[in-house]
Amino acid sequence: VKFILNFLNSPNSSSIVVLTSGYKAAKTTNGFSIITPEGTTYFFELKSGVKSNTSSTSIEGQSGSSGTDDPTSYIYFLTKIVTVKGKTIVFDYTQTSEYTSYPSLSSKLQALTDPSTNYRNPPYGGAGFDYEFANIDVRGGASYGTGNYHSYSSSKESYVYLNSITFPNGRVDFQISDRTDINGAKKLDLVSVKNSDNDIINSWQLNYSYFDATSITSNGYAYSNGDNSLVSEARSSLRLKLNTVTDNSGAVHTMIYNSTLLPKKNSYAQDYWGFYNGQLTNTSLVPNPTALNLSSLGNNGNNKDANLQYAKACILEGIQYPTGGKVVFDYELNEFDKFQMQGLPSATQTIFGSGLRIHAISHFANPTSLTPSLKT
Repeated sequence: VKFILNFLNSPNSSSIVVLTSGYKAAKTTNGFSIITPEGTTYFFELKSGVKSNTSSTSIEGQSGSSGTDDPTSYIYFLTKIVTVKGKTIVFDYTQTSEYTSYPSLSSKLQALTDPSTNYRNPPYGGAGFDYEFANIDVRGGASYGTGNYHSYSSSKESYVYLNSITFPNGRVDFQISDRTDINGAKKLDLVSVKNSDNDIINSWQLNYSYFDATSITSNGYAYSNGDNSLVSEARSSLRLKLNTVTDNSGAVHTMIYNSTLLPKKNSYAQDYWGFYNGQLTNTSLVPNPTALNLSSLGNNGNNKDANLQYAKACILEGIQYPTGGKVVFDYELNEFDKFQMQGLPSATQTIFGSGLRIHAISHFANPTSLTPSLKT
């Protein structure tokens, strides 16, 4: 269903415009409801606001920041369903305090050209003043560093986690605990399905460890604007890793991952689309002008090409079933026509990158199976 929640000038004075035929919407005390053509009503009455913050450093070393104590967006959560027959399903949540996310970095190489040499004279530049974007910064014949412009972005929000789903004949409970790799976040440890007598019908225990990037040496950005605990060693190096899922009968599903490790989250070793490419000596996130047929702008030494081997780092490659069989996932890089990225030299008209896609899924019935059931 598509609809517009119009807040006008205040989150407390909103109207709802339904764009999908047959559906109805209404404001409630704490949110809104959607009624389907069949008569089922969905209530969204728990709201979490997301606040955005940006800090930047100019090519001359000047810094600035922007942010607001007011949320820039809202997330509404499903809290109740009432069926056309009057049966009720209730969703209960835990909402944490506000936490700030790991800061992300965007960079560009910027040059300002002033052939008139009047850049510093009123009214802020003379005849011929022009802006260009490059990795050379020349203003009136003077150089102002490399021309790198950095912008750090983060969000601040309270996390919302599902505690339980209660329905007429029972409930589903979710047990959570702290995790180390994300500031203030939780991980799901146990899912239990119970009947109306509170007896456990089934349960699933999730067991974890962490992918650890401390052994990978890579150039990366430093963050010094604000709370440095956001980029602590643990939060920079660790990523949560689901190892096994065990049900209440003892049956275990085991996850199989690619053995190539990822670098720290602040690493410059990224392709054009932000995926790991193994280029640990990159010195920034900015593409190399020479790779874009812009050699006159210099050579910063960066390699932003996609790399299948490294793009697959730590990705899920299989699941071992408790019966002895398993499923194996084979990946490949996405591809697209060169014209979509003008300036990239290539021997063909195809560019590989923008992340991974499934190439094939192989199913093995048992540990001794040599010939899989293959889907491509």
